[in-house]
Amino acid sequence: MRTMPTEVFPVNVAERVYTIVFMFVACSIFAVCITKVTTMFNKISEKRSVFSEGLATLKSYMHSYHISSGLQHRCVDYLEALFV
Repeated sequence: MRTMPTEVFPVNVAERVYTIVFMFVACSIFAVCITKVTTMFNKISEKRSVFSEGLATLKSYMHSYHISSGLQHRCVDYLEALFV
């Protein structure tokens, strides 16, 4: 959908410089946003990994001390609820 009857192009040097600078700034801001999103996903993945390791350690501990399966299940459910 066009908003103007014809395409608009930079005509003189000042308009071309403005367009190039604006596009560079826009690309830089986009790159920063992508980096922030990637960092957030990496942090979430790292926290999930640490939680999974801790949960495996807890399960191993409860199994080695012959804790009843009902109590094991309740403990795991409680920790999973805290993690979410």
